Amino acid sequence: MIKINVAEIKKRLVGEKALAFELEPEELEISAEDLNTLAKIKVDGFMSNAGDVLLLKAELSVKVERVCGRCLKVFTAELKADVLEKFYPAGAE
Repeated sequence: MIKINVAEIKKRLVGEKALAFELEPEELEISAEDLNTLAKIKVDGFMSNAGDVLLLKAELSVKVERVCGRCLKVFTAELKADVLEKFYPAGAE
């Protein structure tokens, strides 16, 4: 689970906070059996306040060890994932 303090962002009607940190795979509930990571997961992005919604936009990247399905050789690859999440106040429709 990732926890981000949004109190400062929520105080301003509009605003943005840059995010840049690294996570252990276990923090995202990723085990070695799921994905053999070779480094911490890097997170780069921002959280912004759009008035009635908080918007999280980020890119996650990590180096992993994979096995080729054709020749069965082990190789290293970089995986990337884009994250876009909207958070509404409690009780909002």
